[in-house]
Amino acid sequence: MVSVDSVFISYLRAHKDEVEGLVRSLEAYYLDFWYDAYIRVGDFRDWTAEAIDNSRAMIVILTKDSVGNNSSGWIEREIDMARDGRIGNLI
Repeated sequence: MVSVDSVFISYLRAHKDEVEGLVRSLEAYYLDFWYDAYIRVGDFRDWTAEAIDNSRAMIVILTKDSVGNNSSGWIEREIDMARDGRIGNLI
């Protein structure tokens, strides 16, 4: 279950180490973060939708590889879900 006070982090999986460092740094502010480190294999779509629905904000880590023609499209879909009113604030 995702906390309704959590901040959803959208990023390219290749940048997971950097995101985990960001999360460790920001935990000092007592924020609850959600990113795909918590997903079990096969549950990606359901967990992502639930996390976005229950988060109060979203941080998007954009790089030249995370969006555009060569990307998987997940970051764009997550932003679209947030933009469609499923999340409180985009950061």
